[in-house]
Amino acid sequence: MVRADIPGDRILLFDGAMGTWLQELGMEPGHCPDALCLEHSELVSRIHRHYVEAGADIVETNTFGATPLRLSRHGLEHRVRDINIAAVRIAAEAVRGRAMVAGSMGPLGVLVEPLGETSFDEAYEAFAAQADAFGEARPDFIIIETMGDLNELRAAMLACKDRAPGIPVIAQMTLDPNGRTFTGTDPETAGLVMQSLGANAIGFNCSVGPDLLLPAVERLRRVARVPVSAQPNAGMPVPGAGGRAVFPVGPEEFASFGPKLVAAGASLLGGCCGTTPDHIGRLRASVEGLESPGGPGPLGRAFGLSSRTQSVFVTAENRPLVVGRIGAVLDGERKAETDRSELSRVRSEAGRQVAGGAHVLDVRGLIGHERSDSIPSEVGRDDHLTMERAVRLAQKAARVPLCIGSEPPGALEDALKACVGKPLVNGFTPGRGREDEVLRLVRRYGAAVVARPAGEAVRGPGEPPDGRDPLETARALVEAASFHGIPCWDMVLDVTEFAARGSEPAERAARIVRAVRERLGCTVGIRIEGVRPAAAGVTPSGSPVRRVPDANAIAAVLSAGVDVVFADAADESAMDLVRRYSARRNS
Repeated sequence: MVRADIPGDRILLFDGAMGTWLQELGMEPGHCPDALCLEHSELVSRIHRHYVEAGADIVETNTFGATPLRLSRHGLEHRVRDINIAAVRIAAEAVRGRAMVAGSMGPLGVLVEPLGETSFDEAYEAFAAQADAFGEARPDFIIIETMGDLNELRAAMLACKDRAPGIPVIAQMTLDPNGRTFTGTDPETAGLVMQSLGANAIGFNCSVGPDLLLPAVERLRRVARVPVSAQPNAGMPVPGAGGRAVFPVGPEEFASFGPKLVAAGASLLGGCCGTTPDHIGRLRASVEGLESPGGPGPLGRAFGLSSRTQSVFVTAENRPLVVGRIGAVLDGERKAETDRSELSRVRSEAGRQVAGGAHVLDVRGLIGHERSDSIPSEVGRDDHLTMERAVRLAQKAARVPLCIGSEPPGALEDALKACVGKPLVNGFTPGRGREDEVLRLVRRYGAAVVARPAGEAVRGPGEPPDGRDPLETARALVEAASFHGIPCWDMVLDVTEFAARGSEPAERAARIVRAVRERLGCTVGIRIEGVRPAAAGVTPSGSPVRRVPDANAIAAVLSAGVDVVFADAADESAMDLVRRYSARRNS
């Protein structure tokens, strides 16, 4: 088994419910469904066969709750490996090559920090135990499903990629009737984060009927560049005889939504709670001959960032995104949790930035490091905790996505682990000796990254003659990110240094922006916060003086279509410049 990818060029069908059908076949309430893989394998096998005969292309293993945390409720935490390996074997033997097998991985049944007491690392280890078994049994896919918490899904994704390498992962979240997860994540944000973490297909399952899932699939498809899946319930359950849940949507009505879900953008379809082989058989007939949606959605290859509850994308209409700087500084010596006064101060600072026009908040100022290269090369664990604490505090204070510092790498990993969503990492510069580690972490945690050329690469006319062509410098940065699996649209090329050098900086900067976008496809950014005259040379300590672009160069870059601006959004003069030249470009 194990497919190299998930086909997106044709409609594929999952099976339907396992747990609700096991109940119909006599499983006692409170019994562990996953344990039936060891106790009554023939019963599980029979269900798989029925779904294949109904037309399913993919069957899911009976392992929805086969992690140590959930199995511990039945005293079976020591049987994780046995249950998961047996489940994959049972499914493979039942389908006999007529369908593919997906290893099912469900939620842990606990709340993960910061919403609950289970730490991210504990959640990761629980999922890793199941992923280890899948890595040994080698199903065609792993399907992470029914996730209501984006942070829990992040832990599951990392565990699968680490412990079951090479097995494609389908990631699915579950939505409430309002179209968000119970922790507030909307469809676009869910899709952005899932595929940024490396999911091979993304979608939704369970929770609601096909009618309510339809608009969520449409929204997800807009941001997708991988196949989209949909496995709705047979409607919202209602109480039935004997206290059992009854699912009101019958096979014919359920199947009528098949063509609508395909038109909305789904190429992987199936059923969840309450669905039966009859539902899947009717669904098979309803989508027969339909073509799969092709290519990425309109925002599939756009630069995008997110928090847990909202996302923001660069488009021709809304560029540039503004990354505002929170100015409050935490006490780096404190080890205790932040108190209310600190949260109030940061919330006030964040509110000023967002009110001024910031779409993203740079939290580096919180820990007193205004620039990432000012951080000492050797730091202790306290610094790691400070970076992590800054992220946690900022997420409490504001709903917008975050931008975090990149050094040192240990602190960066703590911050990325704590950041629920897709953040921007600021940034990497070749020749510093840490760029590979920074880029590895950016890719691992599904972030975007800022790239800055080294000073010697941006010399202009009249300066020492060993400078490189700006486009070639930019190309080298894109290739460095690409080597680590970071797509070009997730790399922000900081052109500030380019715009500050040369005899004609304004015209030169505009040419660079246009060339980078047209030839390399990467995102372009510029820093305009604290713009002031700066002379060439060195400081008393011997460090190079940072050159800054003048207002003409900034205006030229904005007019040429810069994507991201790093600025103090509470500085009206800076924001007026952004608004004036962005409006002129779009007029």
